Amino acid sequence: MSDLRAIHASGTGTNNTGKIAGAIIVALGVCAVALYGYHAGMWNASPREPVPYSDLPSTSLPVIDAPAKAPQR
Repeated sequence: MSDLRAIHASGTGTNNTGKIAGAIIVALGVCAVALYGYHAGMWNASPREPVPYSDLPSTSLPVIDAPAKAPQR
């Protein structure tokens, strides 16, 4: 039976240089896309032409005649 306490990591150390370089490249890419979108006007919407009032749909309720008054006593 083997003793688990005797297991050691291999002699090669971990090297995270590739992961760090990849993260920096991705971050620069995201910044470049955001900067391009800002300068292209994607976030600055141009003002739209106003719609004439006559072309707007009617949102008011139909006019109903006032109810007749109750007879006086």
